[in-house]
Amino acid sequence: MDFTFGIISNLAGDAPHYVKEVILSVYKQSIPIENCEIILVGGKYDGLMEVMTNFSSHVGSIRHVSFDESIKSGWITRKKNIITEKATYENIVYMHDYVMFSDTWHEEFIKFGNDWDICMNSIINSNFKRYRDWVTYDHPNIHNSERTLVHGGVQWTQKEPWCPEGKVVNGGGTLMPYDYVGGHMYVSGAYWVAKKNVMEEEPLNEDLCHSDAEDIEWSLRVRDKFNYVMNEKSKVHLLKYKPLDESWFRLLNFLKDNSGDPPAFPPSLPDCYSSNKK
Repeated sequence: MDFTFGIISNLAGDAPHYVKEVILSVYKQSIPIENCEIILVGGKYDGLMEVMTNFSSHVGSIRHVSFDESIKSGWITRKKNIITEKATYENIVYMHDYVMFSDTWHEEFIKFGNDWDICMNSIINSNFKRYRDWVTYDHPNIHNSERTLVHGGVQWTQKEPWCPEGKVVNGGGTLMPYDYVGGHMYVSGAYWVAKKNVMEEEPLNEDLCHSDAEDIEWSLRVRDKFNYVMNEKSKVHLLKYKPLDESWFRLLNFLKDNSGDPPAFPPSLPDCYSSNKK
């Protein structure tokens, strides 16, 4: 299977170290160089020349697309759309720079097959617990407080409630068993895999930035239109700890500070991301 690995980063702080670890984890997949490429979008090139040179003969093409981070704060939607524009291969991995692959990721993907439009994998946090992978966003049968799916053929209680202070909108984010095949799913923005034609048809909304619920907005557009599946055997791991509920609390705080009551989704978000913002 051919793969374009699209990594977004600002190459600030610990990011160069993380990117090196990600590239190394791609190298360990032993994918033939004619079936693999890495596209790194964001930040400046400094500090990565050596690692990119060392591994380019083993993982196929490695390209860096510089990005002016001052245009918009957290403009990750544009970065990910650039990956789509630059990608050579049919299967594209969209990932932040703190996500690395298990050694058997590609091997398990070959076993899983290529009959899908959008695919999620198991995402393991640095504390070895699940991160946002197979997630329902607005399932009508999720119990408001206990987060239990009371209908639909699955009995499942999330041990770590996504929104312990309450729902943002009906349902809220809830991790589901990997064998769950119902609807109302949400594609986590930290990591997913999709066909190039899917992303060309439904690109990310560049009016939204990081923490603007940009991944949920995209999910609601694509989840009933394309075949979205779970491949739990191809695992990825986070290189740093990410709180499960971080973005939800940010949205809750925004609503609390501005209106106090959750609006219907998509929420009205601050109008501060115009294309002229410096």
